[in-house]
Amino acid sequence: MRERNADAHAGTTPYTARGGTPHAAALRTTFALLALLALVFALVAPAGPAVAQGVAQGTAPASQAAHLADLLRADPVYVTDQLPREVPRSLAPSFVKYAKRTGVPTYVLVLPPQRGGVDSLLGAVHDRLGRDGLYVLVDDMGVAAATAYGVRAPADDASTVSLYELPYDAGPLLKFQRFTDVIAEGSGKAAQRAAKARKMYSGENGSSRDPGPMYIGPTDRDNQSFLTGILLTGIPLLILLLSPYVRRRLRHRAQPHEAHEAHEAHEPPRPLKTPKAPKAPTRPAGSQRPVDLAKLPKQQTGANASTTEASKTETSTTEASATETSARPPRPRRPLVPHLIEAACALLAAVAVVLVTLHTFDQKSSSAAPPPTAADLSARIDRVAAGLTQDPLYSDPESPQPLDAAKQSELRHHMAAFKASAGPVYLAVVPQLSDDESGGEADVFSSALHTKVDKDGVYIVADPLRGDIDVQNFGLRLDDSRLTFGLPDSIRYDHEASAPADLRLGARLDQLMALLDKTPRTAGSGDSSSGTGTDRAPDPVEDNALHPLFFRSDFWPGTFVGLLAGAAAFGIAVALISIGGALTARRRRATAASSMPGAFPAPADPSMSYVRRTARSEISALGREFASPPDGMSEAVRTRVWDCLDAATLLIDRDSDGRVDSGAAPAELATAVALARLGRAALATGTTADFCCALNPLHGPATQQHDVRYLVRGRRRRRRIPVCEPCRAATTGADAAPGLRRLTLPGTDGGERVAYEDATGPLSAAQQGTAPLLDAVREYAGVQ
Repeated sequence: MRERNADAHAGTTPYTARGGTPHAAALRTTFALLALLALVFALVAPAGPAVAQGVAQGTAPASQAAHLADLLRADPVYVTDQLPREVPRSLAPSFVKYAKRTGVPTYVLVLPPQRGGVDSLLGAVHDRLGRDGLYVLVDDMGVAAATAYGVRAPADDASTVSLYELPYDAGPLLKFQRFTDVIAEGSGKAAQRAAKARKMYSGENGSSRDPGPMYIGPTDRDNQSFLTGILLTGIPLLILLLSPYVRRRLRHRAQPHEAHEAHEAHEPPRPLKTPKAPKAPTRPAGSQRPVDLAKLPKQQTGANASTTEASKTETSTTEASATETSARPPRPRRPLVPHLIEAACALLAAVAVVLVTLHTFDQKSSSAAPPPTAADLSARIDRVAAGLTQDPLYSDPESPQPLDAAKQSELRHHMAAFKASAGPVYLAVVPQLSDDESGGEADVFSSALHTKVDKDGVYIVADPLRGDIDVQNFGLRLDDSRLTFGLPDSIRYDHEASAPADLRLGARLDQLMALLDKTPRTAGSGDSSSGTGTDRAPDPVEDNALHPLFFRSDFWPGTFVGLLAGAAAFGIAVALISIGGALTARRRRATAASSMPGAFPAPADPSMSYVRRTARSEISALGREFASPPDGMSEAVRTRVWDCLDAATLLIDRDSDGRVDSGAAPAELATAVALARLGRAALATGTTADFCCALNPLHGPATQQHDVRYLVRGRRRRRRIPVCEPCRAATTGADAAPGLRRLTLPGTDGGERVAYEDATGPLSAAQQGTAPLLDAVREYAGVQ
């Protein structure tokens, strides 16, 4: 029984000492074949990533994820060579420094913008790498995606903060720095900052605040240059124009102001140079002559022509007047100091504009990208050229793979057939980006590849992100016009609205190869490239650098506009000052009208100096006020003011030199003051006064008739005379002292003072009324 069982067992054992039964031999053969297949698979599988450096052997996204996983296995931070203008590879140490702040294993991929879901790409890379940690994908705009696998990290909140707290042009490095800072703060603070950033950006608190740009562009710099030119010429010009105008107005206003202060203090004003009276306005209807103290000759003034001729015959008087005029010292020249000060202020203003604009508009670059090195700009060209040297079809392993292994094999077959008939074809499936070394220009990239590979042929560049195809012929005997101008848009671009994942790139490349087969051959060779291949690409430094603020672009037009703006601002300032002066004058006239009885205070016993300087200031003030009369002034008021100004001028400026005559008598000067104040009162009130104050004509218009007792030619008499309100109040009651308010004038040659009614001249007619006073002045001036 045991032997039978043993024999039976021996019959079922696969292996014997001599080799076993035929069935066992078959099993051993099967096992050997399986082992051989396993060995072949083991030898082929590890070669996949190495081959993917030049040729993609799998399908997307597996081959891309596998390649990226291999890169992260060698270094946890990988910076692509495809964005040298925005994120050059020389920034890799900075990304490494910030990645260490997170406190968890961090794997960073800096890649061009991806088509499709970036989160799925990070998941595929994690699966192939097999390591837990924080996976971050950064593109040219900032943190594109972040996912934590097996670690606690607020990836979503940190991404939100870096997106909303920083301007859109802050740059990938700064946004990644903000991202890592938030990760390091922990989940609690990260959640608070993210909620605050979302609330601020979405406007939940009532106001949406989007961070402004961090950098300016060329258009902004042009605007800054334009504004600088305007300020550099407009402000100094405004100073040079406005300062003299203000000085003139202040000088003109200072003269009547000082006289008014002297009136209030009942003291004569301090000595001032007697200026010429201002030019009077156009002569109104019914007047005798225009009033101008400086320019109107006396033969055109006076009561009539006979008196004027009589005045011409007074040779001795003329000679004396000429002697007095010649004896006056010449007017001094205007000082240069104010003009020098104004020029210095304008120069200082220009210097201040330069310094302020240089400090304010201090931007030097329009981008956060640092200048790339030569190695940064040539890294991708070297990598692709090395791949094309090994295989005429190169598919970028960092990018999505629109061509599977079967399509690549088919294309290689077509390219080999074309090489046998016309020449080699090189196909590079590489993204064309505005931030790459060629500035997104496919023809520049093809030229650089041709220069680096150093072999003639047809160079095809296919973009796996957008699907664009570009063809360049270097040295082959092909009709280049068919390739340059005859290439259909259906091959060059993918026009489908809903493009598939592969962008129909394989089918369109097949159509391109068919078109190459049909392209006519020529006797001569095609165009060839020269230089480095990237010499036509925009310079990355100059592309981001801003031009200087001065002497470029819109600066010169700004200087011209500044001159116009300065002149316009001066005109506006003059208009505003004039309007303000007119409003002030109107308010002053209204105030004078409301308190006219006390508007012209004057002492009862003025000195010779007082009446002389008061006459000059009052006539000057009347001339200025009459030059800008109030709106709605009646013709009667206009005529009365003109007559007062004309008569006053006849009395104190007989030689028509615009100055108060040195030989004018006190009564003549006092009469001129009274007439000028009658005219100013008429302008202020809009009415004509029939009488001036009979106690003191220097007080101006009378307001009422009043009984007053005072000495007249040695006898005390009670007379009813017109008086102003202050004089009426002073002469009413038990304490009335009309004699203290009665005007007395200095005597001639230093003699005793005399009452104004007894003084030689027309002033005694003031008690009879304004019209008789004007007639008396004209008659007196004609006789004189």
